[in-house]
Amino acid sequence: MWILLGDFNAVRLPEERRNSNFNHLSAIDFNNFIDDASLQEYHMNGNKFTFLAGKDKGFKMSKIDRILVCQDFFNREGCVETVNKAFESCSFKGPADVVINKKLNFIRGALRDWWKSVLKKEGEDMAILKYDIERLEKLMEDRDLEEEEIWVWEECKKEMDQLHLYKHRDLCRLPYYI
Repeated sequence: MWILLGDFNAVRLPEERRNSNFNHLSAIDFNNFIDDASLQEYHMNGNKFTFLAGKDKGFKMSKIDRILVCQDFFNREGCVETVNKAFESCSFKGPADVVINKKLNFIRGALRDWWKSVLKKEGEDMAILKYDIERLEKLMEDRDLEEEEIWVWEECKKEMDQLHLYKHRDLCRLPYYI
């Protein structure tokens, strides 16, 4: 799981530029990067444009500051709550750039702790699911399962598939961490 934020010097759509040239090929490349990395944009509040240059009536404006997150970033249980709690519980004083840096580091630490607990819980859940599946499949060797047992076996398989999917997505993103 990862988050990218900053000045990307690229826009995704023509509407994200005013009095500035829109580079169609650059936008295609940027959008392809976002899609290929399974990212989605976290929409920020505030002004439409994040970059302003020029004087008088010759202002050039662009939206180049972005926050990009894994598509399943907020789908993991407790993630949103962890970010919100960390953001609300930290308070720093000083210049704006120092404050935002300290807040982001604080949130990063909270997310790191949350992520470790998620991986631990998912590992424990996998062990329990594997045990239940093996137990029920062992019963299948001797007799037909009852309707409730079939339902439990199917649900365990579904949950195991979901955990494997999470693990696969996390491993696919591993090279980006390095």
